[in-house]
Amino acid sequence: NSLPQEGILPEFPGGKPAMDRFIKTTLQYPSTAKTKNISGVVVVKFVVNRWGYLENIMVVSGIKDCRDCGKEAVRVISAMPKWTPGSINRNTARYNYSLPIAFTPGT
Repeated sequence: NSLPQEGILPEFPGGKPAMDRFIKTTLQYPSTAKTKNISGVVVVKFVVNRWGYLENIMVVSGIKDCRDCGKEAVRVISAMPKWTPGSINRNTARYNYSLPIAFTPGT
């Protein structure tokens, strides 16, 4: 008979509002996407390790006709500062994390 696990999710420093600001100020809309007026969402998956560092960053869902959007989304995630690591039963743990990043003309 096991007790339920208590988990705390990893967090970007300053929480979601700070992460949204970071993405907005760091993201550079690719010129190839601007030229073709492409918009959409790139979903990036990564691991927040036990020390809060991001690893295994990869695109799981890209934008058709915009490989540069996927590359830019990976660049932005790679540039993020160290996160507060997540934990399970008070022990730091690796967490898989998925994050949608929107690309819209004018950003």
